[in-house]
Amino acid sequence: MSRRAAAALAASVLVGCGSDGLERSTIPEPRLFDVTVRNGQHATAWTMGGARALTVAHVLRSGRPVLVGRRPARVVRVDRHLDVAMLAVPDLRAAAAVLGAARAGDHVTVRVLRDGAARSLPATVRRVITARLTGDGPVEVRPALELAVVVAPGDSGAPVVDARGRVAGVVFAQASDRDLAYALDARALPSP
Repeated sequence: MSRRAAAALAASVLVGCGSDGLERSTIPEPRLFDVTVRNGQHATAWTMGGARALTVAHVLRSGRPVLVGRRPARVVRVDRHLDVAMLAVPDLRAAAAVLGAARAGDHVTVRVLRDGAARSLPATVRRVITARLTGDGPVEVRPALELAVVVAPGDSGAPVVDARGRVAGVVFAQASDRDLAYALDARALPSP
């Protein structure tokens, strides 16, 4: 092989592998599903591995039954403090999600479902914070990521994925006055 041909081959391999210097990963991103409950309330769920999916607990306040995709699901565990719910979904088989961590300044992706299709919303982690949520009851405190991104109703529960494909957070709220969203820091999640 000539030097010229070898150089062209090397250049095409570098471009195909991501010559931008970012580490590429073979970690599959979690599959997304729409979660619906009574009264049409909905959120996003993602696969945790096996027949398990994770979503936000606040969507369950509307009642039951719970559907993940179009499959009936059983609520396995709810942590209202962290605002997460683990669901068992019959006939769902998925690889285990890999959890990661994010720091201020990290570029991440919020994986959402819009019109039945998965979409990636580019975001930046502005800060790692302790979120203090006020409402009807006592103040809730949870470890969170403040994200520079706009999410929509129904995006609660969406995974925040880092550059390596690891889940770094779970969206639970959108700021009402700014283009910010908040996600539970994945380090607080139970292992998949």
